[in-house]
Amino acid sequence: MTLQRLLPKQAPTFLASKWLHIDLLTESMESLFEAMPEFFHFSTLGVQEKGKNAIQRADFLSSWHCYISDLKNGKVSDDFRFRFFATSLFTTTLESIRALDIADDKEIIIPYEPCLQMQLHRFTYSSLDHKFHSMAFGQNSISWGVRLSYPQLFQYPHTRVVEEALDAERFQNATLFLAVRQWMRANTQPTPFEIKGMRVNVPMRIGKECFSWINNHPELKNRGLQVCIR
Repeated sequence: MTLQRLLPKQAPTFLASKWLHIDLLTESMESLFEAMPEFFHFSTLGVQEKGKNAIQRADFLSSWHCYISDLKNGKVSDDFRFRFFATSLFTTTLESIRALDIADDKEIIIPYEPCLQMQLHRFTYSSLDHKFHSMAFGQNSISWGVRLSYPQLFQYPHTRVVEEALDAERFQNATLFLAVRQWMRANTQPTPFEIKGMRVNVPMRIGKECFSWINNHPELKNRGLQVCIR
């Protein structure tokens, strides 16, 4: 595996906008990976030893299994244990990323062209405005899998030309996001919470296989929230 390498001062600014987000809690991450085109997976968490940012699928799935098992068993998930894997990107081609050399033996992986990006996802519910707020990481936030993101627009830093990032003929990684979206529609649904006796569908996605245990989720219990499973 050969990555194009740069010094930090040579790193171009990644300019993208109108991001599309999928907030996802599912047991079936392996099924999702199988539905995607072949990809490389790299952590973007920060500085690691050279070559250590590459994520092996088996290692990711093992970590994901531990995360899901904790929720099933009513345990608060340890985000720190999973952060290396969840702060990451997927790409079908190594041309879309760069490795920044830090000293002699360390590196940071950055996107060079649009990639499918992953982050830990947490949310809060406010009883004041009766709204759910995604990507909220406060003390009372609730762990809900990961956020997968892909931009609609991308601007090359040198030419300033803006292009449609979802153009699969121009950007190979568009196929990753399109495959995720297709899989999501077939295997997940908006999450139906029960709020004061009323069903409220929230855009966050839940895998259909999660309904048998989702209300064991300890942070849902602690915040007095319940997923409607009727």
